[in-house]
Amino acid sequence: MASPEDLVERKLRQLGTETEALRPPAGLEQRIIALAERRSGTRWLDVPWRLGGLALAVGALAAAASVLFALHVQSDLDEKMLTASDWVEVEP
Repeated sequence: MASPEDLVERKLRQLGTETEALRPPAGLEQRIIALAERRSGTRWLDVPWRLGGLALAVGALAAAASVLFALHVQSDLDEKMLTASDWVEVEP
């Protein structure tokens, strides 16, 4: 009985001989390189979109900070209103 390594080696040799005739289409490497070069360059139309994404993130952070500040101010105001309403005047 053959070892598992021998079986794998035999299957790999068989696969290699059966696929030996397979080749990529002509010019595939040049097309891939050209596509990569086209996509790697930054176009001037891409800049506003990238800056827009940054502005959106900064705006979201500013909105979250303003909500937290508003909650803090409101809780302080509620506390002051409660302490101010604790005083009751009694007429003699």
